[in-house]
Amino acid sequence: MQLFKRISGSRTWLLIVIVMAVIIIGIIWGSLQFSGKNRTITALQITMKPDTGNYFISKQDVSDMVVKISGNPIGKPLSKINLARMESILRKWPYLEKVQVFAGLDGVLKIQVVQRIPVLRVMNNSFETFFIDSTGTKIPYHPVPGIAPPDVIVANGNITEKFNDSNKVHSKELTELLAVAKFIRNNSVWNAQFEQCYVDNYGDIILIPRIGKHSIVIGSSENLPQKMENLRVFYEKGLRNIGWDTYSSISLKFQDQVVATRNAKQTEHKTKEHVQIPQH
Repeated sequence: MQLFKRISGSRTWLLIVIVMAVIIIGIIWGSLQFSGKNRTITALQITMKPDTGNYFISKQDVSDMVVKISGNPIGKPLSKINLARMESILRKWPYLEKVQVFAGLDGVLKIQVVQRIPVLRVMNNSFETFFIDSTGTKIPYHPVPGIAPPDVIVANGNITEKFNDSNKVHSKELTELLAVAKFIRNNSVWNAQFEQCYVDNYGDIILIPRIGKHSIVIGSSENLPQKMENLRVFYEKGLRNIGWDTYSSISLKFQDQVVATRNAKQTEHKTKEHVQIPQH
């Protein structure tokens, strides 16, 4: 009986200790929550990624948007700032892919943003200029003083799709151009070689290289890896030996062959040469 009483008493004390611990934790948590909501914002810290220096918008632009959303946050109690609303509005900005807004225990309002990375700059036949990222999302052109625009392939020519037609690319020509731009960007050699692509009146995509006075007709993005492999072979077996300015046009539209048109300066008449590419 005495043993039972000792065990029962020990359990009672253990239960009391647990209840008291829960109450104390609750009080501490509640006080932290109360003090957290009522702490004053002392500073604004904006972090922008990727850290390339090629930004569509500056930290000052983000700061201006924050002030536009909720007024100057510095000196305000946190309870007077709707962080969720601020984050939601910033996420709708077409330049930004990801946004996080939170306040530290030190009272610093921290805004972390990830900007969209463009792969193509478009100049359509309506004289609009905008960028496109790898997901096909359109990004408005917003010049930042002192910061050069992103160094990506420029597409122009017979491009009819307008910026405000949709948030994402939908036309055949821009879908094709985006596929070409992504392929070139993912290859360091081709990315260094090409700076522009052009859509002619027949809808063919033409690449303009940095080196040489020739254009390269790829037609469409169909079978693009094979077309570019054919071009690589032609460059190595042909142009390297006879000169980069020998041809005015190089067509990759035909399977397993390259059709090259000689420059008028190289001959009295422009002539086409069909170069068969050996299959691997």
